[in-house]
Amino acid sequence: MEGVGGAGGQRMFPVSDARILEKASQLAREAFQARQYTDVAKFSLKCLACGTGLQGQSEAQRHAMETGHINFGEV
Repeated sequence: MEGVGGAGGQRMFPVSDARILEKASQLAREAFQARQYTDVAKFSLKCLACGTGLQGQSEAQRHAMETGHINFGEV
């Protein structure tokens, strides 16, 4: 579907269009059922600089502030 404007693959659609809302809801359900999302509060990370295991975005941010390490990988 083509929407109006937007950069980086983002598109804007009118919120008053029930057909578009249903399509978006269907897409979200399918992605959720296929686990095609990342729960940034609970995902497991590993610091690629020192190997420390971390859980969630908050721990990764805290680790980065404390150590200066900025490279993380999802486990």
